[in-house]
Amino acid sequence: MLSRASGAARWVAARLSRQLAALIACAFFLSFTLYLLLQPAIANYICDVYAAHPEWTESREKALFADLRMFVSKDGVAATNSAALSAWVRRHPPMILAVYRSHALLYDSTRYTTAVLHAHITQPALSLREASRAVTFADGDALVALSTFPEHTTSDMFSRTLLVVCAGLFLSVVLLGMRRKARSLVLLELETLAIAGGETDRPITVSGIDELAALARGVDEMRSSLLSAARESDGERQERDAWAAALSHDLRTPLTALRGYLEVLLRLDPKGSARVFAEKSAAQADRIKEMSDMLFSCFTGAAIPEEQLGVMSALELRANLNDRVETFRSKGFNISLESGESVSLSARVRRDALERVLDNAFGNLLNHAKPDAPILARIAKEGAYLIISIENTPRGNDGSGQRLGLAICENLARAMGGAFEAVQSVGTFRVRLSLPLVDGEA
Repeated sequence: MLSRASGAARWVAARLSRQLAALIACAFFLSFTLYLLLQPAIANYICDVYAAHPEWTESREKALFADLRMFVSKDGVAATNSAALSAWVRRHPPMILAVYRSHALLYDSTRYTTAVLHAHITQPALSLREASRAVTFADGDALVALSTFPEHTTSDMFSRTLLVVCAGLFLSVVLLGMRRKARSLVLLELETLAIAGGETDRPITVSGIDELAALARGVDEMRSSLLSAARESDGERQERDAWAAALSHDLRTPLTALRGYLEVLLRLDPKGSARVFAEKSAAQADRIKEMSDMLFSCFTGAAIPEEQLGVMSALELRANLNDRVETFRSKGFNISLESGESVSLSARVRRDALERVLDNAFGNLLNHAKPDAPILARIAKEGAYLIISIENTPRGNDGSGQRLGLAICENLARAMGGAFEAVQSVGTFRVRLSLPLVDGEA
C-alpha cells in the first residue's frame, strides 16, 4: 500500500502527468459544453420544423393505423389483449396508444410500456396530438387514440450524432496535445541515434519544462561530456604519439652514431682481439635500433609495412612456446601446451614484434599467475587466424602492473593485422593473440 501511495504521489508530482491530466480535463470540458449547448438547440429546431409541417406527422399516423389493423387482423388480437398491444407499441416507438369502447378505457400503453420521450413532446398537449380511428379487433370494434412523435426519433438521431462528434472532438484535442509530446520524444530519439552514429557535434533540442525536456537536457549534457572526454583523449593520444616519436628519434640518433663508431673500429682493427666484442656490440646496437623503430608501433598501433612482415610456421611457433613452457616448469609452474593439428599452418608476423608480445604475456604469468594452479597455453586455428591463448589463475592482485604491457601487446597485434585481448573473470585470466594466416591457408 505504501509503495502504491508513493507511486501515485510521484505521478501527481510529475509535470508531464499534470500536463496530460489538464489536457484531458480541458478536452472533456470543451466537448461536454459543446454538447450541452447544441443538443437543446437542435431538438427545439427539429420540433419547430415538424410543427411547421403537420402533414409529416399525419402521414406517420396513417401508416401506424394501417399497420395496427393488419396486426390485429392477422393475429386475431382482442382489444383487451394488453400483452399483444404492448408488444406492438414497443416495435413502433415513440407513441402513446389508448383503446376505448363505449367510453370505457380498455388499454393505455403508458401503463405497460416505458416511453423515453423528451419533455417537448407534451407541447402541444397530448389531446391535440391524438388521432382517433375505429379499429376492428377480434372481440369487436373499438376506438383507438394514437399519439406519435416522429420529431423525437429525428431529434434522438441528431443527438446521437452530436454525441459522436463531441467524442471525436475530445479524442482529437487529446491526440493533438499528445502528438506534441510524442513529436518531442521522436525528435529526441532521432537526435540520440544521430549521436550514436557519430554526429557528436549535433546538439539536442530542448523545449518545455516537463520531464521530457529534463531528459533531453540530460542527454545533451551527456553528449557534451562525451565530446569533451573524446577531445581530451585525442589530445592525450596525440601527445603520447608525439612523445613516442620523439623518444624513438632520440634513441636512434646515438645508436646510429654508436653503430658508425663500431664500424670504424672494425675497419681499423679487422683482426684484433676486440673484434668479437665489437661485432657483438654492433649486433646489440642493431637490435636496440630495431626495438626503437618498433616503439612507435607499440604505443600507436600503426600498421607495420608489408615488407617488414614475414612468415612463421605454427611448428616454429610451437617450438618457441615450448621453450618458454619448459622454462616455467623449471621454476615450479604447472603449465602445459596444446597445439593439435595446427602445426601445418603458417602466420604472417613481424618476429621482433611477436617476441615482444610473447615476452609480455609470459612476463605477466611470472608476476601474477599462481604457480600451483594449472596454466594452459594453446595453439589453434579459427577462421583466417592462428590463435595463441594462455589461461591461468591469478594470485588475486588487481593486475595494475599489467595494463601498460597489455596495451602494448594490443597495439603490436593490431599493427601486424591481428588482435590481442585480455579477459579476466572470477578466478581466471586469459590472453588471446590472433595472427593472420598466410593466404590460401584460411
